[in-house]
Amino acid sequence: MAALTESEILDLVYSMYESDQDTWAATSDEYLTARRYCKAAILRWEYEPGVLWTQLYKRLSSAADGDKTTNASDYSYACPTDMRLPPKGDDQSPDYVWLNDTPYMVLPVSKVQQMQTSQDNWCYFTGSQKDGFTLKFNPNLTIIAGLTIEYDYYKQASYFTAPTSTTEMENPMFIVHYVLSRFYKNDGLSGESTQEMQIAEQMIEQMKENAFVVIDDELSNNAGFGR
Repeated sequence: MAALTESEILDLVYSMYESDQDTWAATSDEYLTARRYCKAAILRWEYEPGVLWTQLYKRLSSAADGDKTTNASDYSYACPTDMRLPPKGDDQSPDYVWLNDTPYMVLPVSKVQQMQTSQDNWCYFTGSQKDGFTLKFNPNLTIIAGLTIEYDYYKQASYFTAPTSTTEMENPMFIVHYVLSRFYKNDGLSGESTQEMQIAEQMIEQMKENAFVVIDDELSNNAGFGR
């Protein structure tokens, strides 16, 4: 099934809110207000405490930007602008960056100082979501030109900016009920608003359960960031 677009989602909101089959014009105040409520719904989902959504993991090769090949003796590379969390890893389940078929273990920045004389294959990430991230390799190694850089990372969610926009969310009906709740609240219909928000919260709880099932399966197979 194809992902629901913004216009399809807001057509559902309109029909459930107005009880007819008409729609808002894409340039109307109501439509643009609903788009903002959609963003609030996506942000609510994206930053749900205690969960990393499987739909937001992405591979560097599919990113629109970010350095994807090495340069000779260059140890610093820009990451995709949509990166929210870089690979981290730990001793039990380390993450890796790959240069062609060679893995480089991702270290936390706190361990880099201890590795000043190391000749091992390791790298680390610096930066933040606000300022952007940078991938850095062990400067004691020889980096040649033309190697393909590959890694998985956790991206920012996509927000609606046009009627054809889509979301990564597993169940976009969460957005429908969230937006409906906001419209009812604006109308002073607290009962209807609460009901729609309860439905939305039930949906996000189900999405969390599904996410944890997938994450547990991945961890049981020792799957981490990388390949």
